[in-house]
Amino acid sequence: MKLSEKMAVKYSDIVIGDNKGITDYIKSEYSKIVQNKRVKLIAYGGDQVSSVQDNSLFERYPFCREPYSVTVLPD
Repeated sequence: MKLSEKMAVKYSDIVIGDNKGITDYIKSEYSKIVQNKRVKLIAYGGDQVSSVQDNSLFERYPFCREPYSVTVLPD
């Protein structure tokens, strides 16, 4: 497992973690490997949910009518 982790970090263009602990660990554990790479944090969570006020989005994205959280970015 450790070898797979090291290879993934070594041969990636960008290293992405889904929480600060993981990105801090990668920067610390593989500091020599990631020194010239970008290590990015992509946090996730459900506290940024807002309701849609523009019903025209439902015409373009009908799946948004369903009761789940989704992010739709404009073209």
